[in-house]
Amino acid sequence: MQSCSIQIRVVIFRKAPLAMETAFFIDKQGDPSKASLHSKKCLRIEEICRAQSSTPALIHARSASNKPKKQKNSKDLGKPIKVAPIKPTITDIWNCVTKPTSSSDTVFKAPLVQRTIPEALHPGASYNPSKKHHKEALAMALIREVGRKSNKELFSHAKNTRICLPITPAADLQMPSSGAGQSADNEPLIECQNPTDSSSPSVSRQSQRISQSKKAARRRERECIQNAIRKKELKKLNFQIDNIEKLSSQILLKPKSKREPKKFGKDVKKFEKPIFPVFLNSEIPSSLRAIECSATAPFVDQFKKLQQNRLVEVRVPSLKKRKYSLRKYEKRSYKNFEQAAAVKSLAVGSQP
Repeated sequence: MQSCSIQIRVVIFRKAPLAMETAFFIDKQGDPSKASLHSKKCLRIEEICRAQSSTPALIHARSASNKPKKQKNSKDLGKPIKVAPIKPTITDIWNCVTKPTSSSDTVFKAPLVQRTIPEALHPGASYNPSKKHHKEALAMALIREVGRKSNKELFSHAKNTRICLPITPAADLQMPSSGAGQSADNEPLIECQNPTDSSSPSVSRQSQRISQSKKAARRRERECIQNAIRKKELKKLNFQIDNIEKLSSQILLKPKSKREPKKFGKDVKKFEKPIFPVFLNSEIPSSLRAIECSATAPFVDQFKKLQQNRLVEVRVPSLKKRKYSLRKYEKRSYKNFEQAAAVKSLAVGSQP
């Protein structure tokens, strides 16, 4: 092996060395195809402005590459969507009606709406409750009744505690009349002490004098305005105290209305959960057959569940109210009919 490797080395190095010109070549001209890229070019506007120009003028409209993404996608949105044909899995030989093999583009799919599941009633509301559930229902009814009575007492107490203004003399509350300053003859006057006014005439001195009666009149006017504002505020407060029941219910319902979904119309009634009746131990019948139950009870329960889920609009029967009461009038032929009949009966009775 060593002898073979030595022979190979000798053969390789015995070759004559190449000349420098043939071994290396320096390209001074470069690639002619790339040289045109680096050459100086005239502007496009110069080419357009030439006498016989072959370059077209610039267009103001945007090209497809310069258009924004929204304009590019608008063309794609206008095109009809290509839908793959539906492959029928089962073929019906006897069906002669031809059905479309592809879904139409005009079909509208309604959006999914998440609705709350209606809450189940307490087991104590069943027709035949167990002792445990019946006790729980009685406790719930007791809490509800106690709360209702306590609210009633609070409202009655609030109505009695009305706020009244302090009694003020009528003379102070009267608005000052235009001739209030005429009584200044008997009261002392207060002069504005100013050394420069000594040389001025007597007319200018009288204009600078302010009587005590005028000061009192202005003070009474300010007090009267303040009392009127206080009266207005207290009147509003007393009105709120009188209508505390309505206001409390509105305050309780206010945060719930924000969480509720969009309503059907303007005057939409809210669903009120029915209060199931709770019987005492003595009132519970011995058998279920003794309980009075209408035939439409299950349908009514199901309808109320639909109303609670907002699948059916909650409505209340409205009574027709007349704006004006009906006018009562008597026909001309029947005028004084009762009076004439009474006179006739008296005439018949008086005859012998």
